[in-house]
Amino acid sequence: MNRILFIGLAIFLLITSFNLYSQERFPSYYSQNEMELTTPGTILFGLGGYSNPAILSYLSQPNLYLTWNDRNSDLDDFNNIGLFVSLPNFGFSMVEKKQNNYSITDYKLSAAYGSAALSLGIGYGWSSGDVSYYNRSNLFTLGAIYRPANFLSFSLIGNLPTNNEREGIIGIGLRPFGNYNLTFFGDYIFTKDTIPEQVTWSAGATIEPINGLRLVGRYFEGKAFNIGVQLGFGIFGLTTISHFDEESNRSHNTYGIRIGADDRNLLRIFSGNDNYVSMNMQGGIKYQNFKLFDKSKTLFNLLEQLD
Repeated sequence: MNRILFIGLAIFLLITSFNLYSQERFPSYYSQNEMELTTPGTILFGLGGYSNPAILSYLSQPNLYLTWNDRNSDLDDFNNIGLFVSLPNFGFSMVEKKQNNYSITDYKLSAAYGSAALSLGIGYGWSSGDVSYYNRSNLFTLGAIYRPANFLSFSLIGNLPTNNEREGIIGIGLRPFGNYNLTFFGDYIFTKDTIPEQVTWSAGATIEPINGLRLVGRYFEGKAFNIGVQLGFGIFGLTTISHFDEESNRSHNTYGIRIGADDRNLLRIFSGNDNYVSMNMQGGIKYQNFKLFDKSKTLFNLLEQLD
């Protein structure tokens, strides 16, 4: 385990030390994952391996997540969409953006392997559309998530476009009470600053006062911030994120619909505390009944009812 961790950290540090030769850069970590509520690995599901492929090791069921925003359009005009399909250990994503009559579609295949304590992942991305206008290039993403304790996690990401500036991202998640009620998170970008970043760090918190109801605040360097709400209904979920600029004006909203993997269910608060089956346990329990006229309780009947 320690050897795997050492190799993962060595790869991450190697990524951040690469020299750059391009005059322009690949879109940064924050512009790529504006649909994500928190630092990858600090909330359930996330974008299914799009930002950090290592998260796919923690998925036990298939999951599909659709996002869109109203940055350049109305709520019902799907001009900026993201589709994230994930399976245990594997994921596929497609993100389409339109701006100034130009459009680009980014694709990524991801895979991961690991345990509850440490997961490593890799992704490969490519684009179609107006690639030169958006300065796109093919992209390799390396990721790791390390959880030394149930209240602490670290996320490492390396974005390696084939032509433009490479970047490394380190993230952290902290649950001070050891549960999902409160989570603090943050992340930081390391680059060679060929073109200086407008945003190099973010920090925020997730509050889950009721199972399935998550309230998220995320602050970005430069005074921009997001406020998000996520509702979990078992295999179905809804997300909305309001994006505010440096002057605290709402710039746009992002919306998401999720279906597939099981989540904590907000609707269970309406079911009361009587979540049990009533069984009459009076009298003795026999091994088996007589074939005729014997309605006594048996061990087999009891086990069948429990099942």
